[in-house]
Amino acid sequence: MKINPPPRLLRVSLLLLLSFLTTAPALAQPSQPTTADFIAPYLTEDTLAVVEIDLTTIDPTAIASWVHEHTEIEESQTAPAVQMVSGTLATICSAGVARVYGLLTTRELPTGGGALLVPCSNPDTVAGLLSVAAAQIPEQLAYKLHREEGLVVLASAAMWERLQAKPAAERPDLIAALTSVEDLPHRVAVAIPERLRTEVAAIWPNQVPKQFPLELSPKQLMEDFRAKAVGLKLPPEPQLTVRVATAGPEAAERIADVSRQLLALTGEPLPTAKVTVQAEQVVIEFSEPDLLWALERAANPMQLARGEMQDMDQLKQIMLAMHYYHDAHGHLPPRATATKDGKLLLSWRVMILPFLEQQALYEQFHLDEPWDSPHNLRLAETIPAPYLVSGPSLPPGHTRVRLPQIEGSLWAGNGPPLGIKDITDGTSNTIGIAIAPPSASVPWTKPESWELDAANLIESFFGERELAAAALIDGSAHMLPRSIPSETLSRLLTHQDGQIVEFPVE
Repeated sequence: MKINPPPRLLRVSLLLLLSFLTTAPALAQPSQPTTADFIAPYLTEDTLAVVEIDLTTIDPTAIASWVHEHTEIEESQTAPAVQMVSGTLATICSAGVARVYGLLTTRELPTGGGALLVPCSNPDTVAGLLSVAAAQIPEQLAYKLHREEGLVVLASAAMWERLQAKPAAERPDLIAALTSVEDLPHRVAVAIPERLRTEVAAIWPNQVPKQFPLELSPKQLMEDFRAKAVGLKLPPEPQLTVRVATAGPEAAERIADVSRQLLALTGEPLPTAKVTVQAEQVVIEFSEPDLLWALERAANPMQLARGEMQDMDQLKQIMLAMHYYHDAHGHLPPRATATKDGKLLLSWRVMILPFLEQQALYEQFHLDEPWDSPHNLRLAETIPAPYLVSGPSLPPGHTRVRLPQIEGSLWAGNGPPLGIKDITDGTSNTIGIAIAPPSASVPWTKPESWELDAANLIESFFGERELAAAALIDGSAHMLPRSIPSETLSRLLTHQDGQIVEFPVE
């Protein structure tokens, strides 16, 4: 799939990628100490994270080729930037830079908190190049360039003073985390200092709010967590691995469960991502198909959130059209129109077209013919915008906007259409319409019922999704989490059971 990112995102992403990660791999690099040997003297009791970027492993030409292959970005668009950045980075390489390191501490966190360490053979050249970046940092953070033999550091004066003292605190948690992904060239290790972790665990709650999309205990999570490492390999063979060190095997299982819940929030399964438990560690692995999946969404970071908001707005619009229909006819639209002998003709979605500002399309239908008659079937290809929702691509003319049915629900049975007065549970306690799973999509004109399996209600309503949009009869729209109890969902789907459901629901 070709991805066409917004122009600004394209420029920023490309410049960041090339400016901070690429270098000429053919240039010889001086021998450098291992990460542990280099970084250990600078670790403090309050060091929160360590970052390492290995510039020698990156092939800018291969990265550009991979970007061209998987996006709409053309070679002519990247060539000038590649040429400009390559010249600058060639100078950095000639100054003996092979790796760069970052440190983040809790003490300086409120005022910046970080430091960039660049071991090199020519500090003057590196400092000159980094001064351009330093000039872009807000003055209130008080970041300055500091240099000593074989090293250039960008940090605040206070942090540089601490680093110069070579605190060399014992931080086996950070070192072990970095080592756990040493097979990948770019690494981040995060370990919350023990005292801070204990203090946070003491004040964090045991439970999250009911509307929170994950089932977890913040307190337990903090008690279970020890350290996290992220390892990255860039194109042409991208790979991402996350390793979480925990307090023990049971803690690892709990964190693995939270990790799987997080992955499920994407709304669709990643192609190859997997979560495994190895003794006291949780390992999450992503390969190229997963990173392409992420790249597609990164091309528009708000795409999914906007899609969910748009879905709910459209459900509100459709429910409003149903109310207009009710005002005109004295009842809600029937699930489908039918002949006198009971043969189904057209979906309810066709019946409310005049109230969706689709009068012209409505008048083109032969209302006395079934949805798949030669004439009406041709019209099925013209799907009104309110019936198009976010998510995976569907066959032409298909929609996932459905009327959910179980025994006792508003749309069950073959009796006459119901009116608002028949909804004795209240319009704010009864689901009218919902967005079905992709597997339950139908041609928008087809009078097909969406009959849910009451014995397996959550699975049949959500499919593989963690969230599903639904509109109540009162016109409000909500995102329902998969964690909603089956009994609660059943109460929302029925209209005369006498059970009241308060929002937000679990």
